[in-house]
Amino acid sequence: RFYIKGCVEPDKQKRQEFMKFWEIPDGYDDIKEIKNVAGKFDVISVCTLTSFHFEVLLGIIDLEPKLVFAE
Repeated sequence: RFYIKGCVEPDKQKRQEFMKFWEIPDGYDDIKEIKNVAGKFDVISVCTLTSFHFEVLLGIIDLEPKLVFAE
């Protein structure tokens, strides 16, 4: 029972395909762009290579999510 509010994917084609498949209203090409999104995120799922987790987690910490999945 999750509502996916947005996604971040630098590759425009992959982002558009993902958004279409999951019916996601908003997509961004950089993690920094989501800081301008109104409202809060309860859950953030980080789906990237492990070597990028630290950078991404630093980028989302200010959003104060209740839960983060880092896979």
